[in-house]
Amino acid sequence: MDLALLCITPLLASLALFLRYADDVPAVGEVRDLLQTVVSMLAELPMWGLALLAAGAGLGEEVFFRALLQNGGALVAAQKAGLAAPLADQVGLWSASLLFGLAHAVTPLYFLWATFAGALFGWEYLSTGSLGAAVTTHFLYDWLAFVYLVNDWKRNELSSGQAALRDEDKTEF
Repeated sequence: MDLALLCITPLLASLALFLRYADDVPAVGEVRDLLQTVVSMLAELPMWGLALLAAGAGLGEEVFFRALLQNGGALVAAQKAGLAAPLADQVGLWSASLLFGLAHAVTPLYFLWATFAGALFGWEYLSTGSLGAAVTTHFLYDWLAFVYLVNDWKRNELSSGQAALRDEDKTEF
């Protein structure tokens, strides 16, 4: 579990920073604006629905990117290129991480962030040898991020709705 916390912490911290500086940094604001559409749909789900969505993403993406692509990349690097196991593992890790980034590349900045996230999940998988560990970490991150994003969105919707009511009150005589 210590490794999971080590992987989740920079991801959650970067999410909080993204939201904090979205108005100040155009590239971050672009990511936030794209996420708002998705988050508004997520806000309709109950908590267990967010957990189920996170579990599906964690399981599906980790099986595909770690068990299939990362292992496959390492195998090809070892057998076809003749690389030693530690180097072949790194080839598998970084090729799967780049593909993970590309699969999530809604903006150039989000590509970089998702590549980093993929590298963390892949590093955990490589370090523990457990696909379950990477699945669990991915699930926990997604679920916590979904909850955080939905709560932030609802808070912003509530405050902008209250601001609109205040503005409306000012125009009435």
